[in-house]
Amino acid sequence: MAGGSHLIRLLLLLSGVFEASDSRHVPPETNKTFISFAGSANVDSYLSKFPITLPEGIDPKNIHVTSVKIASCTDMEEKINLLNKQLQETTLHNSQRDEEAFELRRDVRLLKMQLATCSSTASAVTVSHQTQLYYQMKLLLETFDSDTFLNLKVIALTREVTTLQRRIELAANSTETEIRVLKNELQVKMNDLQAKKQQMEKRFSNSALILQIISLQNQIWDLEVEESRRGETVLQQDNRIAALQKQLDMKLRELRQQGDASSVMLEIISVYSKIAVTQRLISVHTEKSKANYTDYQMQMKQKAALLTKKILRLNREEGNTELTKEIFILQGEIGILRQMMVNAKTDHRLTELRVILEQGKSQQENLRKQLEETDFTQAQLIMKIIGMMREVREQQRDEQQQTTSTSQATVQPLLQAKEREYAKAQADIKELQRLLQEKSEECSGYEERYSHLKTEFKQKIAELNRTGDSKAALILNVINLHDELKTLRDLISTTKDPDRLSDLQRQLEEKGEELNSKTADMKRLIANPNIILSIIKLQQEIWYLQKRGINGTTRNKERELQTRVDGLISETNNKGDESIKLMLKIMTLQSQVGQLQKQLSDHHMVKSATVAQLQKDLSTKEKELQKYVDELNKENQENAQLIVTITDLNNRLRTLQEEKQSEGQTTSATITKLKKQLKIKEEEHLRDQVEMRALQNELNQTAAQCSSFGQKIQDLQNGLDEKLKKLQSESDSVTSLALQVSTLTLQQEELKRQLQNTDSEAKIQELQKQIEEKNNKLAEKTEELKARSAQPQRFLHIISLQTEIVKLVNVAANNTDYSKIRALQDHLNDLIEGIQDENSENTKLLFKVLTLQEEVARLKKQEESQSEAQLKKIKDLENELEDIRIQITEETLALDSSDLTFSNLSARITELHHKIKPLEVKISDLKDQHAENVAALQARLNLSKRQLQDSELQLKDADAKNFKLIMEIIDLREQLTKAQKQTSQAAGKNINELEQQLQTQQRENKKLENSNRALQNELNQTAAQCSSFGQKIQDLQNGLDEKLKKLQSESDSVTSLALQVSTLTLQQEELKRQLQNTDSEAKIQELQKQIEEKNNNLAEKTEELKARSAQPQRFLHIISLQTEIVKLMKVAANNTDYSKIRAMQDHLNDLIEGIQDENSENTKLLFKVLTLQEEVARLKKQEESQSEAQLKKIKDLENRLEDIRIQITEKTLALDSSDLTFSNLSARITELHHKIKPLEVKISDLKDQHAENVAALQARLNLSKRQLQDSELQLKDADAKNFKLIMEIIDLREQLTKAQKQTSQAAGKNINELEQQLQTQQRENKKLENSNRALQNELNQTAAQCSSFGQKIQDLQIGLDEKLKKLQNESNSVTSLALQVSTLTLQQEELKRQLQNTDSEAKIQELQKQIEEKNNNLAEKTEELKARSAQPQRFLHIISLQTEIVKLVNVAANNTDYSKIRAMQDHLNDLIEGIQDENSENTKLLFKVLTLQEEVARLKKQEESQSEAQLKKIKDLENELEDIRNQITEKTLALDSSDLTFSNLSARIMELHQKIKPLEVKISDLKDQHAENVAALQARLSLSKRQLQDSELQLKDADAKNFKLLMEIIDLREQLTKAQKQASQAAGKNINELEQQLQTQQRENKKLENSNRDLKQMLKELKMCCNDQNTLSEEQQRQLQVCQQDMDRLERQLQERDTSLKQLQQENQSLQNQLSNLEGRTIFTRKITLDPNTANPRIALSADYTEMSTAEEIQNVHDHQGRFDVVVAVLGDTGFSSGRHYWEVSVAGKSCYHLGMASESALRRGSISFNPTNGYWTIVKNKQGQYRAADNRPVQLTVQTQPLTLGILLDYKKGQVSFYDAGARSHIYSFQSQKFTDKIHPFINFCVEDTERRTPIVLLTPGSTDWIK
Repeated sequence: MAGGSHLIRLLLLLSGVFEASDSRHVPPETNKTFISFAGSANVDSYLSKFPITLPEGIDPKNIHVTSVKIASCTDMEEKINLLNKQLQETTLHNSQRDEEAFELRRDVRLLKMQLATCSSTASAVTVSHQTQLYYQMKLLLETFDSDTFLNLKVIALTREVTTLQRRIELAANSTETEIRVLKNELQVKMNDLQAKKQQMEKRFSNSALILQIISLQNQIWDLEVEESRRGETVLQQDNRIAALQKQLDMKLRELRQQGDASSVMLEIISVYSKIAVTQRLISVHTEKSKANYTDYQMQMKQKAALLTKKILRLNREEGNTELTKEIFILQGEIGILRQMMVNAKTDHRLTELRVILEQGKSQQENLRKQLEETDFTQAQLIMKIIGMMREVREQQRDEQQQTTSTSQATVQPLLQAKEREYAKAQADIKELQRLLQEKSEECSGYEERYSHLKTEFKQKIAELNRTGDSKAALILNVINLHDELKTLRDLISTTKDPDRLSDLQRQLEEKGEELNSKTADMKRLIANPNIILSIIKLQQEIWYLQKRGINGTTRNKERELQTRVDGLISETNNKGDESIKLMLKIMTLQSQVGQLQKQLSDHHMVKSATVAQLQKDLSTKEKELQKYVDELNKENQENAQLIVTITDLNNRLRTLQEEKQSEGQTTSATITKLKKQLKIKEEEHLRDQVEMRALQNELNQTAAQCSSFGQKIQDLQNGLDEKLKKLQSESDSVTSLALQVSTLTLQQEELKRQLQNTDSEAKIQELQKQIEEKNNKLAEKTEELKARSAQPQRFLHIISLQTEIVKLVNVAANNTDYSKIRALQDHLNDLIEGIQDENSENTKLLFKVLTLQEEVARLKKQEESQSEAQLKKIKDLENELEDIRIQITEETLALDSSDLTFSNLSARITELHHKIKPLEVKISDLKDQHAENVAALQARLNLSKRQLQDSELQLKDADAKNFKLIMEIIDLREQLTKAQKQTSQAAGKNINELEQQLQTQQRENKKLENSNRALQNELNQTAAQCSSFGQKIQDLQNGLDEKLKKLQSESDSVTSLALQVSTLTLQQEELKRQLQNTDSEAKIQELQKQIEEKNNNLAEKTEELKARSAQPQRFLHIISLQTEIVKLMKVAANNTDYSKIRAMQDHLNDLIEGIQDENSENTKLLFKVLTLQEEVARLKKQEESQSEAQLKKIKDLENRLEDIRIQITEKTLALDSSDLTFSNLSARITELHHKIKPLEVKISDLKDQHAENVAALQARLNLSKRQLQDSELQLKDADAKNFKLIMEIIDLREQLTKAQKQTSQAAGKNINELEQQLQTQQRENKKLENSNRALQNELNQTAAQCSSFGQKIQDLQIGLDEKLKKLQNESNSVTSLALQVSTLTLQQEELKRQLQNTDSEAKIQELQKQIEEKNNNLAEKTEELKARSAQPQRFLHIISLQTEIVKLVNVAANNTDYSKIRAMQDHLNDLIEGIQDENSENTKLLFKVLTLQEEVARLKKQEESQSEAQLKKIKDLENELEDIRNQITEKTLALDSSDLTFSNLSARIMELHQKIKPLEVKISDLKDQHAENVAALQARLSLSKRQLQDSELQLKDADAKNFKLLMEIIDLREQLTKAQKQASQAAGKNINELEQQLQTQQRENKKLENSNRDLKQMLKELKMCCNDQNTLSEEQQRQLQVCQQDMDRLERQLQERDTSLKQLQQENQSLQNQLSNLEGRTIFTRKITLDPNTANPRIALSADYTEMSTAEEIQNVHDHQGRFDVVVAVLGDTGFSSGRHYWEVSVAGKSCYHLGMASESALRRGSISFNPTNGYWTIVKNKQGQYRAADNRPVQLTVQTQPLTLGILLDYKKGQVSFYDAGARSHIYSFQSQKFTDKIHPFINFCVEDTERRTPIVLLTPGSTDWIK
């Protein structure tokens, strides 16, 4: 209204009373225009905005309007616009919250349904929720009668009709009554829907198009429900849904073009639907992406581990080309997997879907705004109704996916489970006993076979001697003795039993003497014994290599050795005795044939090409063997067969020894393990029996309770029926009729509930019969009520609501449920109040009484359940608090027993202490809240009780005749309901008790887990520290390499070559050791590179040595032995290790002695020097370690001896000061004296033994040193030219070895030194910190400062104002304006702060005046800034943020405050960066300078305050520590002056001592933390200062004219702020100092109090002692002494037993943990055999039950109860109930298969649904080549290559079944988190292929499982 406001007056005189605001709209058929506009545009515009709604029955023609007054003001439009904007924002916010609430409600509903699957309440929960949603939606739809709401009603009815049709389709198993009820309900809904459609056709011209849209939308929803029912996880939208959506969009477009108002609402519904579909697809894609990423990551880890192993193997087998190819393939696969991981993270389809989702939400928001523009109120209701429709659909969708099977958890299933466990335990015990027997028989079988073969061998040798062929017999004897010696040495190296070890060593000595004797005979009788002995030794090496296993490297070495053997045999010339040569050849060929046969027997480990070659070689060797056997027969016809038999016996003996040795190593462990398992199973057996008896007793008790409850319910039911009949006969009123209908309805609902919860067929039929009777009776009474009552629908609605409330009360579990019940109750009360009774009826009062009585019962239940829930929460929190306190106690005790983890433990204790306060607060809040809730419920309960009493009295007055009978019926109803509830409660009582026991056990387990975690952390922290000798080792290494290069250039001899090979071998071994001990990826790569270089260098030198030396194998053997000795020296720890080293050293010396140097070589001397030098070092180390061990033993014994002597001295002194316990003390002194002599003897023996050992080692050491000197001199004489260089290399080798040893030793040493330095420093700090300050001087200085601060602040304020005026005059820029606004804002805030902190009236008035001036000035400058700047809001926001930061800095006290400040600072910086300066303005730079300057000041303050706080904490702790030490000193002094309280004082002193260490550690940690914080703040401060300098320079360059003035103002601002802070700090300083003085005084008082308390205690004890002395007689004293002695003795015995018990418990726990860990890590592999008793008659199994195929006809087999009869399947013979088990099956050539694991109790008869729920964990390959895991929801699997061999791994403990591609060694799928309760068997379901030749399924012997994680 331009030009002013118009005022038009129009008076409306309307006759009648208008309705309330609920009916603001007139129905279309009565809405007539009765206001004619005046013709003025403004007036017409206003009148059109105010529709007038008339009540029903008023004719607009009867209304006369005389005038209308309309007042309009221009400022009202702005207010309306502002309100509209706020309304839109609030609406948007509410919409977002509604969306969040929808998701939360959905989650809650799903959780409820999941919870309800374990009880009988699932259907009740679902029905209750749906009922409420439908009811609320119906109420909202009835609010308006507009066209839009008519469309919504049609949509809602269409969905209800569809839902009912589906329920009727699925109700095949329901009763006829239930189906009839559903059909009736469907018919009603269809009639209603048809009526609404007809109404639409009348109202809308385009109703057909709208109905088509509604139909299409419903078809889409139906397809979505069908998709969810299938349970398949789809990644794309269904094509049918997409096609329908396309049609729907076209129809909506057509409707929108026609301008229909309903199009917006229908489009919103469609968009809602599309958004929901997109969100589901996003969720599926996200889960798939995560799963793929995890799968690829796992595969890559497996591939990487395999690649690492193969690379390490390649280092050993350099020429293995196959291995190289495998490595390249693995590298490529890892690269592919890495790319696939990247692709999984960045799923493009997921990105597209998120874009589509955002577009949908944007479209939804636009449509919502369009809808609100038409009618805001209606729009809000429409959006709410659409949301409720969506919630109903989502609920139906969730119901399809949710398992709704109900299973009552009663004692009977528990008993059955325990019986199964009992039977299983018995079977396990039998199985373990059988295995134990087998192992024992197997072990004894080896002994018998070996003994038999040995006897036969000796007999044949004797027979050969008798025939006169003694030479052959002698050679064969020597060969056999070599074998036996080798076996004995191996047994000695692996045996731990001392008795067994001594026996083996005795046998070794005997066999050695026998061998020496036989060897001497050989040298005497045979012409060339050395060659034959060499052949025997070489053959021994060949057999040793064959025993270890053949690979690329060993195969080459074996061939080389075999060539040398053949050469030596050909050189054998035994004076015409050709039979010895033939015998040796036959012996070697027999060995080769046996080895080839062994390799072929492991055909599954060998490639097909290799198998062919092996077969060819075997055939050749067999022919060659036969050839030599024939020649031997010709040469020595008499003894040929005997010689061949003896050689064969020798080979068999050797093979059996190897088998016995390998089997023996596992047999004892297996037997021990089986015995332990047997014992555990027997204990479980006993426990199960006890538990079964207890469960049986519980079951009997529960059955008795159920029978008594059933009888009670039946009696109440009969009584109720009789009373109803009596009422019916005595009263014919509508009131009694309503009571009968209500009671029958409740009885009907209870019968339906019982029907849902029963499985008994007889019970079901009985209940269905009762329900039908009740239905007929109820229908009859309902019809009668309709005929006789004027308000039948209201009565029936009331009864229906009462029933709904009762049903909802039965499942109510939280406040939400009770809120719903209360809403229904309020609605019910409204309906009852609306009853209009006629003809002396009392129906209203009856319903009131019924309702109030039920409400009283409900409130009692609500109070009880909520109290129980709240108390449970409180109890859980109290338990958690108790657990924390127990953990604190345990960790505190652990502080004394562990020095390494002290800081960690103290940190954890502090962390646990921090958790206590929040928990206590939470518990207190919960208790308060509980008390409030109980009080509120009590108040409501009391109110309902009073209302109930009033209603009963009114009913009694109104109907005295029937009152008593009605009340009896009502009471019986209530008693019946209570009895029914008690029945279900009693049935669930045992379950609750068991759950409580389970929770208690879980808490105990949690405590144990915490204890274990603490121990694990302590173990982790005791790991070895890093070495500090890296540089020294590197220097020595470089020096050694240089010397080697120099030797190589100056000498080209075999000697130098051997030295280089030896050195390179040692370096290579050291690098490998480092590689094993490192986890760093970078270090691993570096070491692998170095190892590869050393390998190449070593291989080159080795080949050169082989080419140039006549004895390369001997040299390499010597170097290998040297390396082995060095490795063994590093781990040697006892005499056994040193004995092994000495044996190897002797063998090494023999090899060196056998070197035959040629061409002036000195290799023999070189190896002697190297060996002797290493031996000297070894002997020194051995002497040192053995001396250290012996001296430690001696020291421990001497300490014990010293303790005993000290005790004797103390007790002897005590004899003089105590007459009371003389006899007791003298006895103990005598006892201690008796212990001295044995200890002294033991110490003397140990010293003598130590002296002997040292002397022996010294003698050997001196001998080795002399031999070393002699060898060095010989080497010098033989090779003077290179001697010096060789010795330098040898010395460098020795230094390098020493440096590497010192590495680990130095780490621990440095740590100890640093800890000592730290303790020394702490003591020095304490001395410095204990010096007193001059408090009075500082107080005087502070007083002087306070007087000068005020003047200083005033001067600075004046200077700042002047500078601001000057800037205003000289510069008119926005920059200067912004600076003025910022400064004025800060000044204003400071004045306000001063105002808050002052109490002086005069000061208050002065400050208020100043604030008003600043306000005016600031408002003026702000308006000017808004007028002149393009970004005023940004500037003002920046200034506001600066002010907030300044205010927060003033009160900042902890890290949380500083974190808030930093967040605000970051936001401020973002705002400043967003400034866009124009017209040469520099506002951005100005704000940067201001912000950075304030940040610098803030960081300084933060550093200062945090330092002060930290130092205060440290000071407090140091004071506490000082107090403790003072108390210790005082109490120690008191020990000398008091004999009576000695034990008490000493205990208190020890208690104080235990507090010292935690305090010292805490102080140290605080100091370290303080240093770190200061360093971090210093870094940030330096950065801010640099940024400030840069910004000032930029500002100077940009505005040189005003720069100086701007900086002066900024500096003045800073100075003013500092001065104001200093003033407040100075004012508070005196307070702090006084507080410190007070604390000091309190500490002194505390000391005096402690001292007084001790003195009082001593005085009290002295008085007691005096009284006792006066009253006790001598006889009583003697009795008292005897009692005291007995008590002491018993206490000692008790302590000893407690100690023994604890040790046994710890050992038991340790063994259990070791056993559990071993079983958890070990994968047991075996070749599975199939169980013919489970095989389908169509299945044909092989003879060994490892292959399966199908027969053409059904086989005639025994009808075993466990046999599959329909499914063509079979189980594995062995079932597993613990551990990890792996088996493999070949599926090569199979186009389809189905296999995995199955539970022993799983269904086998009839058709089977394969999923984990039914006890099957399987994967399937169908004939289309698709892979699928048969999980509860089938999972499509993606495999890179078709697996040829599948590996299946069962982890029983983890509940996991995993499938692998065994050929590719890759993971396929895992069923995780399963719960196994009985044995799990392998399972194969044969898939019949569509081919003539059907490939069988073959079970394989599994290979290595090292690659499985």
